[in-house]
Amino acid sequence: MSEQWQFYPCSMGDNQAFIFFDEGIEKIIDQQAPSKLVRIALTYQDPYPTGLPKKIEFEAVSSIEDCLTQFVGLVNDWFVGRVTVSGYRYFYIYTSRSESDWADFSALVTEQTGYEFVPSFRSDPTHEGYWQELYPTEDDRQVIKDLQVIEVLEKHGDDGSVPRKVDHWIYFTDPCAAALFKTWLETSRFKSEPDLSTMDDEGGLVCQSLSSWHD
Repeated sequence: MSEQWQFYPCSMGDNQAFIFFDEGIEKIIDQQAPSKLVRIALTYQDPYPTGLPKKIEFEAVSSIEDCLTQFVGLVNDWFVGRVTVSGYRYFYIYTSRSESDWADFSALVTEQTGYEFVPSFRSDPTHEGYWQELYPTEDDRQVIKDLQVIEVLEKHGDDGSVPRKVDHWIYFTDPCAAALFKTWLETSRFKSEPDLSTMDDEGGLVCQSLSSWHD
């Protein structure tokens, strides 16, 4: 495990999910991590109807994760991330342990905490569990960057609950398309900016400016 972890929300089908993964291992995981993946499913006891956990379970689940991290650290196993979705938290570990070792550990966690903690196993020599199920897409990368900006703003005293005006600029190669878009804006919650809506740049693109208020 490295010290460089990233967190981001995303959609999985119709469900909201949250992913926390170890970005710091991306350059070495294929060369150094074991080739067997164990994915452990923790079942939340009282999630929201959306499947996301309530704060009341935070301490108990955090303690289980701490116990898992300690168990992983006893040998050369790699805890590479987790996914929270649909009433479950899935832990991803590349392991050199046997399936029976993990079954015994998981049974002990369930016995001591009351949480269902069920491992599943698969061979994963190309580490697709990390690259396909945890690693962010380009769109997810933008979300991560946006969250980092918000975090910096909050550290400098910004109050995110205060409504603010957000300006947008959209460029069209076709003036007719820009006019149709402006018509749509007038029926939406956006407000067009007429002083900027027909500005051409050096490439001949038509710029449509609009603004909205975000809470």
